[in-house]
Amino acid sequence: MLLAAPIAAYGHSEIIFPKIFSPAELPNTGFAVLNPDPIEASISFFLISAGGTSLGSSPPPTFQIPPGGQLTKLGTDLFPNVSTGGWVYAVIDTEGSQAFWLNYDDGITFLDGAEA
Repeated sequence: MLLAAPIAAYGHSEIIFPKIFSPAELPNTGFAVLNPDPIEASISFFLISAGGTSLGSSPPPTFQIPPGGQLTKLGTDLFPNVSTGGWVYAVIDTEGSQAFWLNYDDGITFLDGAEA
């Protein structure tokens, strides 16, 4: 006799924003994450020092992204009270997500960014 039961498979993705962000840059740095999946995604953000130490709050800031939706946050929304710079690492509980960051100055005379 063969029994069949539905199995739910869940994946996750790790997102690395490849730049060391100083505390002065965080107010002018935007992070965007897209969720192309047909299910809601949960994403947690971490600020990691160059030496590998977690600098952000515990528990880390966690947000929900609707199916087919997006999330945009400034660096100060994610890490409001940090005094040391670091790179941003995120874990999302779906696969196939896309992300990028955009950094600018107050006069918008400087603009930088990249895909995560």
